[in-house]
Amino acid sequence: MENQASKTKESSTPDESVNPFLTETPSPKSKSSRKIFLIVPLLLLVGILIIFFALNFSGTVQTIQGRLNGFLYKATQVPTDSDKAENYAQTKFLFTSYPNFDELKIEDLPTFTDVRGVFDYKENIIVMGYKLLIELDTKTNKIVRTSISKNPEFSIAAKIGNILYVADNGDFFKNIQPSIHVLNLDDGAVVDVLKGGEHIPYDLINLDLDSHGQDLWIATRGEVLKFDTSINKLTGAYTLRDLGYLEVPTCDNALNMINEVDTVKVVEFACKEFISTYDYTTDTWAIQQFRKRELNASDYINKTGKDFGLDLESFAALSKKINDEYFALGTKGIYKITRDTLPELFYEKEIKGLFLNGNSYMGTSDGNSFIITSLGFTNDFYPILDTSPLDDALTIKKVDILTNTEVNLIESATVAGKPLSEALSENITFLYGADITVTDDTLTLKSRTENIKLTVNLTTGEITFVY
Repeated sequence: MENQASKTKESSTPDESVNPFLTETPSPKSKSSRKIFLIVPLLLLVGILIIFFALNFSGTVQTIQGRLNGFLYKATQVPTDSDKAENYAQTKFLFTSYPNFDELKIEDLPTFTDVRGVFDYKENIIVMGYKLLIELDTKTNKIVRTSISKNPEFSIAAKIGNILYVADNGDFFKNIQPSIHVLNLDDGAVVDVLKGGEHIPYDLINLDLDSHGQDLWIATRGEVLKFDTSINKLTGAYTLRDLGYLEVPTCDNALNMINEVDTVKVVEFACKEFISTYDYTTDTWAIQQFRKRELNASDYINKTGKDFGLDLESFAALSKKINDEYFALGTKGIYKITRDTLPELFYEKEIKGLFLNGNSYMGTSDGNSFIITSLGFTNDFYPILDTSPLDDALTIKKVDILTNTEVNLIESATVAGKPLSEALSENITFLYGADITVTDDTLTLKSRTENIKLTVNLTTGEITFVY
């Protein structure tokens, strides 16, 4: 080997460059191998670059169409486990009576403390609330059709013609993707389900929708999409850079659409700094800075029926099924629900001391007298009760519709030789953090730290208090 190497050096001309790592004279075959070894990576690199430029610079529509693959799903398709069946609404969406009547829950009844949208539909209106959707007869103020809580976690909706696009934020913890349900209002059935895929990752929850002509605008976290409903194609995709942001906001929350008739506007309320306006003629965005006092999220979200000029009912409690009927407690009184009817006002009288933001429970033995217990707090929220009067925390009363009377059971009951109201007031802090359970017809509030317990029989009204 040494002789061969020395011969190689001697035979080399001064113009030839010698590879310092070469110990043998390369054969023609080894030279060819090295050329192939160098050419293959180059070809692969060229191929990757061609694909990259084809996908990203061959026209916006073509790029978007590539991203749209797998975006449309038929609602009638039978979902498999991998499809995440929870993300599909049932084919029928709006009902004139409750299809789950035998398992009816208070969650199936609308509580419009948070109205997400109101839309004209023929002579009626469609009201979009949190999780539920109803059609309301504006002449009688009665619910004509309703969705049920089996539907997904609704967040917002937009209407184009007789089609309502309803956004479902999905469930990160259940691995359910965000999606948009396409609802035909005429027959109350789902037509399509637009499901988020790779272009709407799991962290892009809080979808917001708006409509402009035939375009459905979809705002997520860090991106706005324009979907042409007339051709069922995505025709625009805009990042924060496109919207005019020079830097990505550090808060990086979901974008919100500001619903205006002739203008498409997007704002990031958490940052409270910028608002972007879309120009249809130039397909561009203009961004401007605003002050916090100039634009408030509460002007566009968390509205009640009164903000839309509507007198909407909110239901607080539902009785057990009695003689194939339910009774529901609302702000206007007590309602009756049958297999063939939605809630109809049965006893029209405002029930005083009803806490809509807390927990309420109602029971009856004959459909004529009702025991109503209402708490000014929930399992997740507790007020500062050490200085609050009892009336702000707890109400227990008997409502008799035959005699049209209401009796405050706390004031009329005694415990250990003293009025129940006095005993409760002295121990009012036990309600803070109390466990709330309902078994059969008995409601129980039990302190987590002390041996204090309050029980209410929702059929007879009997109260016991141990402290």
